Amino acid sequence: MTTACMLLLGLLPTSPAVEPVTVPALLPASMPVPDEFPSLGYTYVEGNYVWLDNDASGEKFDGFEIVGSFQLPITGLFLQAGARKQSAGPDLTTWTFGAGWHIGFAGRFDAYGILSWQDVKLEDSGTDFSDNGVGAEAGLRMGLMRNLELNGRLKWADIEGSDAGGGVGARFYFAQHISAGLNIDRLGSDNLITAGVRLGF
Repeated sequence: MTTACMLLLGLLPTSPAVEPVTVPALLPASMPVPDEFPSLGYTYVEGNYVWLDNDASGEKFDGFEIVGSFQLPITGLFLQAGARKQSAGPDLTTWTFGAGWHIGFAGRFDAYGILSWQDVKLEDSGTDFSDNGVGAEAGLRMGLMRNLELNGRLKWADIEGSDAGGGVGARFYFAQHISAGLNIDRLGSDNLITAGVRLGF
């Protein structure tokens, strides 16, 4: 190549180096991946509408209850308390205090048991009474899909006589800590329906 050609090439502008184009990630690396099944927690507050067909008084009661549950630092242990006020002309008031234990397995199942003390008072009826006693419950909770939990339980109570029974229910999760539930239970000859909203922590 001649000297003139080399000088001419040196005068031509050179193209800048082409930088590789990077595509930003669609999601931040820190964004949590939604759980496949709902979290079966034991720290929550819930409010329920309650309907009861009570065989002892021959009355059908309806009213409301508040239930609180707290998971203890000790693995698997939790405390629960509830207050229920119902009316059908006569007034039925129930207080419940209990302690329980649960264990999870297979990633989406929880088995639990609760031992409780219950105080029941019926007022303004022809068969008023006030009594207290112990109760027990053993059940299974299952995350069926991302937003749905199914549950079932066996129940026993010794208040003015020993009664046994059980129930089934379902819970729909609008968000990780907000859900609505429906339960149908039978204890002895009493039928109970509860429906309400739970706020978890």
